[in-house]
Formats: sequence, C-alpha cells, structure tokens
Amino acid sequence: MSLYIALDDVGLDWSVKEVARFKTHYNEGHGYKTVAKYLKRSQKEVIALAVDQLTIDQLKLFIGGV
Repeated sequence: MSLYIALDDVGLDWSVKEVARFKTHYNEGHGYKTVAKYLKRSQKEVIALAVDQLTIDQLKLFIGGV
C-alpha cells in the first residue's frame, strides 16, 4: 500500500514570536507571498499557518483570500 503524506515538505513548527509576527502582518492586510518573504518561510508554510489560525478563530478571513 502506497501512502501520500500531504504537506510532508512543509515545516509546521512555529515559535510563538513567529506566529505573532505572522498575525501582525496578516492583520495589516499583507498577502501570503509578502508574509512568506518577510518571515523567510515558504508560501506553503504561511498558508498552512493561516488555515490553522483561521480554524481556531485566531484570525478573521479577509474577502479576496489569504
């Protein structure tokens, strides 16, 4: 049986300080590409964190995307 592990190449560990910096930039309206460059993380990592934070009601979804 073969398995596909989604996001296997993504670092899902974030320091509390990184999460706070992410939230600040997100709440200022910066897109995920800009936030990824600022945090020196991949775009997939930033999107994964955004999904995590949205699902636990730590962020508000902006109209037009992440």
